[in-house]
Amino acid sequence: MNSRFCLRTFFFRLSFSAVFVSILGSLGCGLTDQTQKFKDEGKACIWASRQNSLPESNELMSYQEGRSVTVTVRMPTCLSASCDVDRKATCLVRKLPNGEFEISSEGSFVSKATDACSTDCGFLDATCESPPLPAGPVLFRHGTQELRITVPSTSAVVCKGDAPF
Repeated sequence: MNSRFCLRTFFFRLSFSAVFVSILGSLGCGLTDQTQKFKDEGKACIWASRQNSLPESNELMSYQEGRSVTVTVRMPTCLSASCDVDRKATCLVRKLPNGEFEISSEGSFVSKATDACSTDCGFLDATCESPPLPAGPVLFRHGTQELRITVPSTSAVVCKGDAPF
């Protein structure tokens, strides 16, 4: 065989391979998993119960001096059951020297690189307990949101912030 013919065939195949790889990349084959993170974002709810899940928004709660409250923070997004994995959410409530309570929360998940995700809307929640409450007006801060309760009292679940409830 002619050496020119072999070189021409080699370069033709090489350029064809480059075009093929480029086309595959533009069709979505180059997708990568994306990590989503949240810090002190979402909807924070305060409730005087030790249930495993957030109660109905109109359910009455009894807030009492010397007792803790449960705080649930729902991150501000919907999650796909088929594509969003490695879900993690934590929160912490601490009493500040000025008497206010600070709610800190973090959440994260990985969105798998695919075009075929289910359209369901799952939640990413963090739940934690507060220190014991004092009598009188009590202020909780979560990010830029303020939540207020009075102790002792009976009222509905107190929520503030944005999330897909």
